[in-house]
Parts: sequence; structure tokens; C-alpha cells
Amino acid sequence: MGYVGNQTTNSFTSMEKQDITGNGGANYTLSHAVANANEIEVFVNNVRQEPTVAYSVSGTTLTMTGNVASTDSFYVVYQGKAVGTIVTPDGSVSSAKLDTNIAVAGNLDVGTIRSTNGTTAATIDASGIITKPNQPSFTGHLTSNQALTAYQANFLTGFTCPSHGNVGSHFNTSNGRFTAPVTGFYLFTGAVQCDLSNAIHIAFYMNGAAYEADSWINQGASLGGYATRIMYLTTNQYVNLTVLPTATTNASANRTRFQGYLLG
Repeated sequence: MGYVGNQTTNSFTSMEKQDITGNGGANYTLSHAVANANEIEVFVNNVRQEPTVAYSVSGTTLTMTGNVASTDSFYVVYQGKAVGTIVTPDGSVSSAKLDTNIAVAGNLDVGTIRSTNGTTAATIDASGIITKPNQPSFTGHLTSNQALTAYQANFLTGFTCPSHGNVGSHFNTSNGRFTAPVTGFYLFTGAVQCDLSNAIHIAFYMNGAAYEADSWINQGASLGGYATRIMYLTTNQYVNLTVLPTATTNASANRTRFQGYLLG
């Protein structure tokens, strides 16, 4: 049925209760000020007391006509103060009430998890496999041989990525930088092939400086080597793959690769 104005929102209400410990006297303090005795229900040992006869109120002061001991069950229910919420009570919504792509059968079994803007964050298939299509990742290789200067950290640049090889476009293929879109742990792997029988060192640099001293790998092999590292990055920190050879050489195109993935 059509109507004019904003659509009403259903809410769920419950009356607020205050537990009070008797002090052997007649005067107590309420959590909320009330106008008269009829705005609250007072119970002693689960027996409701008569307003204005068994008790009186003035603002937040509750005065009983008789003394209440600490061993008595003593509590107040506020009739004039309903606690409202638009959140449904726990366990009150069945799967038939859910307008999502998630099929619920006791636990989340099969479905799609979406971000606040509607982008698919993860999916769970019938076999329990979880995929995250937008998880930042990249894999690339040099488009041409790159000259490497001896005893110098050479930053590798000029990469190309295959189809779907740069999820989120956080890897700059020109300058060889991967920039962290979010704070978290990232896994990086670098493989370098060069025409040198001497040793080479492979390292990951963060924001232009070596990440840690032990990230250097001395392969000492004629065809090069590889390195892998889990790095903790904050948002907008960037990582480069570098090579320090012991003699002038070239990093081979296609077989020199740099790749990374956000672990979480």
C-alpha cells in the first residue's frame, strides 16, 4: 500500500530493570529519575509492592515504607523507560528472512561475503573452498634484459604482468614498486637469472632501504637464485626487488620474476 512520508522502522523494546541490594534501611537511589511512584514497579522477594503505599519516589530517591535487608531479592522495573532498538533479538531471524546471497544452515556453508560497497570479498563453495578474488596480489617478469652494476643494489624495473597478474593494480610495472593498499603481512618472492658465475645477492627493499640484513641471499650459482620473505607493511609503504652482483652482468628478461600476495 502506498503512503506519503518516510517508511516507519520496526523496533524491539524491553523494560529496563535495576537490581538493588538492601542496606537494612528504607532509602535507595534509582538509576533514572521518575515523576511518580506509578512509573516504576518495585519487587521485594518477587512480590510486587503497591505504589504510594509500600513506597514513594522523588526524582532518583526511592523511599520504602519498610526496611529492606541485604538478603532480600530487591529490584525495580521502569514502566516509563522502554529500551528501544532496531536490532533484532539473538536467534530470532531465520534463513527465510535473510535477503542476501548467503545460504544459512546452522553455520555459514555456501555463499558470498560482500564488503560495505557491495564488492565481493570472499566466496565459499559447496566443498568448503574459500576464494578471495580481490585479494591484492601480483606476478611479473622483466620485459627486457637489465644491466646490473657490480657491488651495488640494482633496483629491477620494467616489468610486465600476465592477465589477472596484478589484482588491484598495486604493482607499478614501470618502477617495479608494489605499494601496500592496507596494513598487514605480505609474502614476496623474487627469482633472478643472470649470465654470471659469481655470487649474487637478492634482497627486498622497503621504501628504498633494505628491509632487514638477513633478507640478503647469497646464491653463488651460475644461473642466479631466488629469495622469499614475509614482510609487515603499513598502508602506502612500498617494496622493490633488488640485486647486488659481484661482477657486472645482466638480469635476464622473462626469467627474472617478482611476485607478492597479501596474507592478511
